[in-house]
Amino acid sequence: MIDSMTMLDDVAFAKAMLEKKTLSNADLVFSLRNLLRMKYYPVAVKYFYDQAELDEFKKKNDYKVAAHPFTFCHYLAARASAATSC
Repeated sequence: MIDSMTMLDDVAFAKAMLEKKTLSNADLVFSLRNLLRMKYYPVAVKYFYDQAELDEFKKKNDYKVAAHPFTFCHYLAARASAATSC
């Protein structure tokens, strides 16, 4: 059963997702699109569960690192700025 009130409340929805034992692909897409306000569907999500796994990934793959860490607020500000500059 879908609880529409929980889905409309970002904090309650985030807490509900964190309480789940596992997340489905739909949970991930919905969370990323709605909580992070992503305009497009995510291409990939990769979680690293320990340092050894991360180190192995870094040795075998090309990846990009942001020049500076950014917060959710930075992300929203950049997104808002890009939307109004068109």
